[in-house]
Amino acid sequence: MVIGTKREQLIQPGIELSGGEKTIPGTRELFETLVSMLSVESVWCTRLRDLLVEKQRVIIAGKIVELDRITAEEELLAKQLGEKVSERAELMGKITRSYELDLSKPQLSILKTLAPRDLVPALSRLIKQTEAAAHQITETNRQNEYLLQASLDYARGMIDLLYNYQVQDMTLYGPRGIAGKYPADKRLLDRKV
Repeated sequence: MVIGTKREQLIQPGIELSGGEKTIPGTRELFETLVSMLSVESVWCTRLRDLLVEKQRVIIAGKIVELDRITAEEELLAKQLGEKVSERAELMGKITRSYELDLSKPQLSILKTLAPRDLVPALSRLIKQTEAAAHQITETNRQNEYLLQASLDYARGMIDLLYNYQVQDMTLYGPRGIAGKYPADKRLLDRKV
């Protein structure tokens, strides 16, 4: 497996085009397609990131109907994005095979070294944008997970307190402010009512 080598070491020897640049005929179209795919992925990742930030506001506000709508849109977008990533992986495999490289999982950083020089800036920019959006998606998902878990824990705690589930040995303060265990019924609501 070839990792971290220079462009010249990655390219199959003996094929040179104008300007002395080594490349494989027909790969330019593959790289143009790769740039196009990354452009679409970048836009979709940005949309997903924005959707997750909106979801965070909705979670905090407790708007369940809006949360359902956003979650459905998020699932659809995530599915489409996953399919696009699979297509890109296939294309990346095709590019590495055209250079006769033995890479089980081609990486964009390696393919970038093989790209025609005029496509490298666009490829670099799209890689950075997509990586940044993916990092933000991961962080926002982590925050949303925390918010939802905290909300569920709070709801469970309130149910336990209100209906006396699993709080048999709960410590309460007496009328004089002294903590202790009291045998009286500690339910705030009576379920029989």
